Amino acid sequence: MKLQRLLLIIAGIVLLLGGVGYLGVGVVVTNILMNVPGHCSSESNYYTNRPESFVKWDGTPLPQHAIEEPYTLVEFHPRGDETIRLNGWHILANEDKATPTIIIVHGLGTCKKHPANLMTANMLLDAGFNVFVPDLREHGDSQRLDGRFTAGIEEHLDPLGAYDWLVNEYGVPADKVGIMGFSLGAATSSMSFAKEPQLVALWADSPFANLPMTITYELRRLGFPTFLSGSSVLMARVLYGLDLNSANTEDAFGTQRNGRAVYLTHGTADERLSVDFTTRLTEIMHETDPSFEPWLVEDMGHVEAIWEFTDEYQSRLVTFFTQAFAS
Repeated sequence: MKLQRLLLIIAGIVLLLGGVGYLGVGVVVTNILMNVPGHCSSESNYYTNRPESFVKWDGTPLPQHAIEEPYTLVEFHPRGDETIRLNGWHILANEDKATPTIIIVHGLGTCKKHPANLMTANMLLDAGFNVFVPDLREHGDSQRLDGRFTAGIEEHLDPLGAYDWLVNEYGVPADKVGIMGFSLGAATSSMSFAKEPQLVALWADSPFANLPMTITYELRRLGFPTFLSGSSVLMARVLYGLDLNSANTEDAFGTQRNGRAVYLTHGTADERLSVDFTTRLTEIMHETDPSFEPWLVEDMGHVEAIWEFTDEYQSRLVTFFTQAFAS
């Protein structure tokens, strides 16, 4: 009996230590996954980018894509929270306030100065759209809070704040705004689109589908065992009060789309956010629109299509938003 009791005590201690270790590693992994990298810092080649003059991330000048239209630096707030300061560029191709405006949302660790955002802005301005290019919280020139991102759970309120500024402060008609984004910005845009029924159209370049699936892929990419995904979800709730299971883009392509125009594009060789996410979102789209097909760009990595197939990207982008606002 004494031996049996000793074995039970030892087993309990092992389980306790294992549980503590599991949660401890979960804390570390959670903080790694939620950290905002400083790619838009003064050390980046594109830190000094402006609409009228910008370079690629490798420092290559892009004078052919320089934006000549007038722009204003706007300060605004996330929807429902005036304590957080955000900013963005409002760029006008047409001063008529009824001109459709597209909100362009950057990815994780970048900002409004990223060349992909400015390249896209130029494409849309050339086609007669106005654009708004914001910095999300923790990024660029917007307010820094705690150095972490929440995969769109909190950030999706930032593009909605931009939408509110456009409609309530500048005077754009509520049904004359679309949204697009890259990577985390695509996911964030999708969540904003799901929450604001008057956003007309959504273009998502390389989004994730839902966060639990994303965490598993990210752990694999970083070399962590994937069984830690449960610990990461738990510790995000304990440490930050965040329900990571609530972070998904699926509603934008399913229950909250309500017949609105959506577009999906993804590189088939994407190692940052797998094309499997777009496959999942396409399956959801097929429940209401069996004819929907994403633009899967063969052999392209993460957000590479805009650089390798620039003319086609512009043609598809402009055609999509033109048709969305014409219908």
